[in-house]
Amino acid sequence: MARSDQPNDLTYERNCHLEGIREKVHCNTLPVAENRSDPTSRKIELSYSVLPAHKQKFPDEAFVIIAGGPGQAVSDYAGVFDKVFYAIRQSRDIILLDQRGTGRSNPLNCESGEEMSDLSFDDRAIDYSALAKACREEIKADVSQYGSLHAVADLDALRQHLGYRKLHLYGVSYGTRVAQLYLKKYPDHVATVSLDAVMPLEKSLLNSDGNVARSVSGLLAQCAADPDCHRFFPDLDNKLKSISRSLADQVVDIETMHPISGEIGTVRLTETKWESLIRAGLYADSSRAMLPFVIDRAAKQQFSAIVGLLSSWNQNLTMSMGMHASVVCAEDWGRATDTVRQQMAHDNDYGARQSLALYQAFCREWQIPLVEPVEFEQFESKVPVLMLSGGYDPVTPPEWAKPLETDFSNSLHLVSPYSSHGLALQTCANGIIADFVDKQQLDELDTDCIDNRQPRKFWLSPNSAEPRFTQEKKRNKEDAS
Repeated sequence: MARSDQPNDLTYERNCHLEGIREKVHCNTLPVAENRSDPTSRKIELSYSVLPAHKQKFPDEAFVIIAGGPGQAVSDYAGVFDKVFYAIRQSRDIILLDQRGTGRSNPLNCESGEEMSDLSFDDRAIDYSALAKACREEIKADVSQYGSLHAVADLDALRQHLGYRKLHLYGVSYGTRVAQLYLKKYPDHVATVSLDAVMPLEKSLLNSDGNVARSVSGLLAQCAADPDCHRFFPDLDNKLKSISRSLADQVVDIETMHPISGEIGTVRLTETKWESLIRAGLYADSSRAMLPFVIDRAAKQQFSAIVGLLSSWNQNLTMSMGMHASVVCAEDWGRATDTVRQQMAHDNDYGARQSLALYQAFCREWQIPLVEPVEFEQFESKVPVLMLSGGYDPVTPPEWAKPLETDFSNSLHLVSPYSSHGLALQTCANGIIADFVDKQQLDELDTDCIDNRQPRKFWLSPNSAEPRFTQEKKRNKEDAS
């Protein structure tokens, strides 16, 4: 924890259990003004946890994890991050602060949209205007006070409260925006910055730049060039197009056993759900490797793999829709040019049209002022910055981080050519980050494990990424020995 001579130590220590972490950690809330510019505004409670170092060597420093989304609560992934950054926790505290509007920090959740996560829900019937109106009526908060800059001020208030002098920032996806803004506002309190799946400040969340469609094309090309994948799943491009055309004309109802609850029910597969499935599958190396198999099976009207992926996606993705809208409407909607919005309306970029309709409706209801453009201007910094990109990333490609190599003069940009979105959770990058935090410099980092990483084999059956004859040869060899 922070140094024991800090007078504020007594204000936060409370032991608690977080899912996925065996031992107790320290948890509490920090009361702050909802509107920092109005001292009389109501107080909200920011929920945070400190995973104490196993052997404290740097009491003045802490490693801070900033989640993506926007709208994800970092506490929901406490167990995952505890394992991923185990090496860092050996000597430094790890801070998990649920960003205001998420998790346990005055969440801006919308119960009116919960039915949309039901696998039987027909998303063609969504009235986005009615959904946004109902959500806004549910939320009893000043929704203009839940943006990235507010989160940055909250993080520094917590730093002061806990008595840390320097922070090591780790942000993933949208979290890289918050990390950069903190570095911009409070450079003297930053020791290192690790940006994983980099979103430059100048990029709007609506600027997809055709990244998803390009990533799908890359997947299809890779399968066509792989002898086993091409032999097992020929003509994959036309199969994918045929499925989308078919679902645009008529939905498919799948009677199946729910892979998690075990109950028999109906999964309604629509064109939007199918496109969302493909998009979500591209985020992780493991699910990406399954997509050719899933597409091939769907073309044959075999949907069990689809049900499994949809269920897993729904279970793992928790998002505060109200907070998401507060960020997008204040920071991104106004920066989206007419050209970008026209592209979203007409391009088939796997969910772009639905996102446009959603944001139009929510921003009309939210009615919040836009953040000044100057806040999102790129800036220069000499603080050591490690940037991580995946060559297969469908939303934050390596090209997005390239200009920052100049802005951040003391930086290193690592690209894992065969990885997707977020390297720390999928590659050896977590070890590189730990080494970076320990050394606080970039020129001596061993990055061979990223440079030498090989592409993941595609799944050729529900149980294996190897052709059946290869599995049989292995079994025969084992039997012979």
